[in-house]
Amino acid sequence: MYKNWKAICGITDPNFRLFIALCTEQETLLKIAFVFPEFFVAKKPEQPGPFPLSYLRRVADSHFKDGREIGEVASDMPDIMLGVGMQHFYYGSPDKTAVPIHFPLTIEHRSKLKELRRVAEKIECFPWGLNRIVINGTEFFTGLWTGDDADDIDVDVYPTALVDVNA
Repeated sequence: MYKNWKAICGITDPNFRLFIALCTEQETLLKIAFVFPEFFVAKKPEQPGPFPLSYLRRVADSHFKDGREIGEVASDMPDIMLGVGMQHFYYGSPDKTAVPIHFPLTIEHRSKLKELRRVAEKIECFPWGLNRIVINGTEFFTGLWTGDDADDIDVDVYPTALVDVNA
C-alpha cells in the first residue's frame, strides 16, 4: 500500500493532510485506508508526488534536534528529501561527482546562478525557500548553494513538478 500523494494534496484540512502525510505506522495507515481508500494505491507509482509542501517542510523541520544548525540540516536535505521519495539533482561544476544526476553548469546560466547565489541564504533553500531556476526547459527549486565564486557554484535542485506548493 502506497500513499496517493495527488489525492493527499487535495485534502483541504491542513491538519488532516499533514496527519496522513506524516503517518508511518502501518496499523494506523490500514485503518485510514479502510475509511479513505482514495488516499492510497496498491501499486507503487512510477512517478513520485506531487508532495504537499507543508509535508516536506515538516519533515525538514523535524531534523532540527540536538542543537543542529540550519547549515547542517540544509546540507543533509538531499538525503532527507530522497528518504521521502522526493527526487533531487545536482547542478554545478562539471568536475564534481553527481548524485543522482549532474547537470553541467552552462555559460548562459552562470549570470542567473550568480544572481540567485547573491540573494540566497541557507534558510531560503528548499523546502523553506522557493527560489526557482529553469534548466534544459525544466523548472527546479534551488537547494543549498556551495562554492564561493562564479567558477565554483554548485546547487542541489528539486523538480517543481513534484511539489504542490498550495498543499
